Amino acid sequence: APACLLYTSGSAGRPKGVLATHRGAVNHCQWLWDTYPFAPGEVVACKTSLNFVDAVVEMFAPLLRGVPLALIPEDVVGDPARFVDALARHGVTRLLLLPALLRALLERVPNLGARLPRLRLLAFSGEALDAGLLAQALAALPGVTLLNWYGSSEVAGDVTAFDCADPRPPDAVPLGRPLSNTQVY
Repeated sequence: APACLLYTSGSAGRPKGVLATHRGAVNHCQWLWDTYPFAPGEVVACKTSLNFVDAVVEMFAPLLRGVPLALIPEDVVGDPARFVDALARHGVTRLLLLPALLRALLERVPNLGARLPRLRLLAFSGEALDAGLLAQALAALPGVTLLNWYGSSEVAGDVTAFDCADPRPPDAVPLGRPLSNTQVY
C-alpha cells in the first residue's frame, strides 16, 4: 500500500509524482536504527520539503524512536549563517544535506565544526558527493560520521550507504553497499 506521494527531481527525464511504499521507508529507518542507533539527547534537523523523499527518513526515523526534531524553515535553510545558527541553537546532532548545501555552508560559514559542536552524524543524499567536497567536510567536521546515501523516490529513499571514513579511491566517493533487505543491480 502506498505510504505517500513524493516528487522526483526529474534527473531521469521529467519531474513526476511517485507513490512511495511503506516497505522502503520503514526499511531505511530500520537500517538506520540498527547501524547508527540514536543516543539519549539527540536532536535531528528537519528542513526538507514534505514533497521530497529525504523528508520521510528525516522525520520518521527520529520520531518513531522518540527523538526530537528541530524544524528549520525554508527561508532559514536558504541563508547559511542563519541555518548554522538554528542548528547550533537547537543542539542538532544529526543532519541530512544535499552536497550543494554543504558546499554553501563550507564556503560561507567559518569554523563550521566549532559552530556545530553537538553534530555527530551528517548524511548526504539527493545528488553526487564529489571527493573534493568530501575532503573539505572531513577537515571541517572532525569526529563527525559522514555518510553518502544513494537512492531514488521510486524506491522510497536511499538504498545504499557509504561511511566516508572507510577507504576509498582518492578521486571518487562510492555509493556504498546496499542497506539491509535491499539488492542493487
